[in-house]
Amino acid sequence: MTDPALISEDIFKFLTIEQMIQWRKSHGGTAAENVAAAVEAAEKQLEIYSLRVRISFFEI
Repeated sequence: MTDPALISEDIFKFLTIEQMIQWRKSHGGTAAENVAAAVEAAEKQLEIYSLRVRISFFEI
């Protein structure tokens, strides 16, 4: 275990909530690029679903 006295206060400059979110860049992570890509993919899926619903409605 690391002695807490050895950790300086400057570490808190790097341990912000925003920085922690940005560091999560793996698949499904919370980095801004990942969230933007997920939103874009969801919008495309909703558009496809909406088109399918409209087409099936007109086939009735």
